[in-house]
Order: sequence, then structure tokens, then C-alpha cells
Amino acid sequence: MRPTLNTGDVWQDSLANAAGFPQMTGEDEYGHGPKVIDEWLDDEPDQIKAQFYNWKNRIQITETSGLNVSYTSAVALLTNGTSVAINAGSITLPNNTSGRIFINDSGAVVQGTTFPQLCVPLAYFETAAGAITTLSDLRYQSVEIVSPVNISAASIFSIGDIKESARSAPEAGWLLCDGTSYAVATYPLLHAAIGTVYNNLGDPLGTFRVPDCRQRATIGAGTDGVLTNRTLGTKTGAETVTITVAQMPTHGHNATQTALVVQKSPERVVVKGVPNETG
Repeated sequence: MRPTLNTGDVWQDSLANAAGFPQMTGEDEYGHGPKVIDEWLDDEPDQIKAQFYNWKNRIQITETSGLNVSYTSAVALLTNGTSVAINAGSITLPNNTSGRIFINDSGAVVQGTTFPQLCVPLAYFETAAGAITTLSDLRYQSVEIVSPVNISAASIFSIGDIKESARSAPEAGWLLCDGTSYAVATYPLLHAAIGTVYNNLGDPLGTFRVPDCRQRATIGAGTDGVLTNRTLGTKTGAETVTITVAQMPTHGHNATQTALVVQKSPERVVVKGVPNETG
């Protein structure tokens, strides 16, 4: 509230400071002033007004005529680390539908029905009868970085990767490594990644197999020059193995002997032994 000073009242330092450093809130109180408007701010490019509007107007989507929208320029940083200058331009929206406008992973401003995994959301639109009925600003980033709208669990893997899982069945987008044969047309990208390395002799053309890791422990292909070379896709090993004498190293066993006499009629046969001899 505004204080009322009468003759003889003390002019306090709080009143002096409020008058000398008013708060621009627009409130009708002592020590407050009107809100700052654009016309009062400096237009120089290194001042806050110009810098704010340069940020606010980046990749701004504006309705022009009919189904056309225009957008302003900016610089986008892509996922591969390169910067792409986006020049001001325009696009035509499809009629009688709804969709999204975004920067794709190549740095182009495009429209689509949904946002892809990698994009910068710009706007949502609705069209009808050759006109734009809704155009909502969806910009939310201060720096244009092409990044995932949402990250799925599978996105950290590439096609052809193998992971261990405690699931009783594979999740969507994954196949069991059980040696099953699939048509190339069904999983063309997986076939392109692993080929027919895991096929069996006589498998028909146009098919490929996934690795068969059942009851197996995987090891890396190749050799370090010391161990035997392992070829990609080769299966080896057995459930049980009988070791030969040649595979056993030289070794010894401790044994304790005592004298043993075997009686056989009519003569005796004696097996010599030193009592409690260990060797």
C-alpha cells in the first residue's frame, strides 16, 4: 500500500529505497511501477530484446494461405554430430486430416501423421475443406537437437545383435536364437545383417537361419594366434567326452602297500610288499 506521511513523520530508508529502486510489477503500490513493455527495451542485437526474439522465432510455423505454412530459419544439430542450416521455407499440408510438423533426422522440415523416434517437434495441425483449422506450436527446445521423442528398449541394439534374457518368450521385435529358418522376405533387414552363415546344407534358397544357441556357450570367432581358429557360425563341443591316455598329462598317485600272502594248496604264493610303503 502507499504510505501517507504527515508533518513530523520520519522518512525511513525503506521508503527511500523503494522510491529509488521500484519493482516493475504494474501494481498500484508505493515502490512499484508499470510493467516494462517492448517499446522501452533496446533494439540492439546484443541486447536481451533482440536475443529473446531470435530464440523465440526459430523454426516458427506460420499459416499463410490455404493449406500452406511457412517456417523461419535455424541451425539443427543432428545425431551424427553435424550441424545443418535450415533456411526459411514453406510446406503444403494434406487436406482433411491431422498431423505433425517436425525436423527429421536429416535436418529437413517435413510433416507426417505421427512423430518419428528421431525428430524436433514443431507443430500440430488439423485441416478441412482446403483450410487449416488448427495450428498449435509444439516447440519446446531452446537448442535444435535432433533427438529421440521417446527411447524404446530395442533402440540401444542394432539389427543382428544378440542379448541374453530371462523371459519365457521373446519380446516384440526379437527372435529366439534356436536355429529356426525364416524367409528372407519376412526379415529382410536381419538377413542383410547376418546372411546365411548359420544355414544348414540343403536349406532352400530365399531362407536363412538364426544362430542356434540352445545348450551352447558362445565364444568369439577367429583366433589370437594361440588357440585354434573358430569360424563364424561353427558349432562344436559335445555333452560328454571320454579323455584318451594321450590327452592326460604325466602325473602320479599316492598308494599304501602292506605285505600280502595268498594261500594256495598245495604250495603258497607270496606277493612281496613292504609294510606301509607309500609311492
